[in-house]
Amino acid sequence: MYRADDPRPTHVCIACYRTVGYGPGVCGHCGSPLLSLEEPDVITELRKHAGRKKQSIARRQGLFLVGTAGAGALGIFVTLLATGVYDMPKHAQSTSLGSDFWLLLVLFGALIIPLAYAVRRLRLFEPKGWVDGFDPDTAELPALLLTCRPDGA
Repeated sequence: MYRADDPRPTHVCIACYRTVGYGPGVCGHCGSPLLSLEEPDVITELRKHAGRKKQSIARRQGLFLVGTAGAGALGIFVTLLATGVYDMPKHAQSTSLGSDFWLLLVLFGALIIPLAYAVRRLRLFEPKGWVDGFDPDTAELPALLLTCRPDGA
């Protein structure tokens, strides 16, 4: 559904979640029959799929944040060490692991906060049309259908 006056899909494939249709038929991807959205079991399964998709998005978002902030902190740390800006005194070099760890932790914290804000603000991992606070248990049918990937998308 791209416009408000577009017809609403009436059938969906719950085997692969890649096909929505306007009548009964067979999924072009997996060959399973398209099930009617009038059946409560189909809606329940669609809600479960939306919940799994939301968890997957949150996991990907977290991994992206941790990976990017970690790589950035490590890059800044290596640059500081390589340029000599962060020189350790001779007597502290044997125990430098503790102080180096805290510097890495501070750099990581300084990078992850703006990254988290940017990812959340730009909605990098969410399907278009999802709003803040999307809840699969209470979402209306058009929002649930956004979790399906229609043919050609």
